[in-house]
Amino acid sequence: MDQDSKSLTKVTRPVLSGIYPRERLFRLLDRGCERPMIWINGPPGCGKTTLVSSYLDVNKIPNLWYRIDETDSDVAQFFNYMSLAAKKIIQKTGGSLPVYNQKHHKDITKFARRYFEQLCSSLKKTPFIMVFDNYQEISEKALLQEIINIGLLRIPKGITIILISRKAMPSTLSRIRANYSPEVLRWDELRLTYEELEERVKLRSRRKNSLNANAHRSL
Repeated sequence: MDQDSKSLTKVTRPVLSGIYPRERLFRLLDRGCERPMIWINGPPGCGKTTLVSSYLDVNKIPNLWYRIDETDSDVAQFFNYMSLAAKKIIQKTGGSLPVYNQKHHKDITKFARRYFEQLCSSLKKTPFIMVFDNYQEISEKALLQEIINIGLLRIPKGITIILISRKAMPSTLSRIRANYSPEVLRWDELRLTYEELEERVKLRSRRKNSLNANAHRSL
């Protein structure tokens, strides 16, 4: 994957067609969006990313999407990609973001605080959601944990951060949890109920029949 493709993948919300709308979980996300933070964790392939992306799509909520990976251990890379993710939003509002360089490393707390304050002040339209996907990629001792903590503490009313992970919430976010009492969706909530499974099967059957009918008409 070239650099441009990787950049696009990191900061673009995945959009999938034909997704079953999980209204039960959408209601939990609605409730969570009344708070500054939502934490979602579950095993690989259980639909965490699909759930959040479809929720944003159905509700037409302005958002910023960031996919965490191993490159984010480099703080300079993180701020560079974050600014890329926010570029279109910032351009619309006429805002600007501070540019990270090595001199800021000595006081990363001050820089991160200023960065997230300016980012949030540029988000004129609320509600607004920031999503950090693959949060499990950040080790508990990584500097990025401290930066995310600072960012969470700067979130004003009307903005919600959704953190998606394969693991339970790390102890590094204990202060955030105590302050915000975030909405938490675990595997127990994410797994399909019997009724949802039935509806999903019916939806697939209807789509299959529709495709077959269209194929016959085109002959």
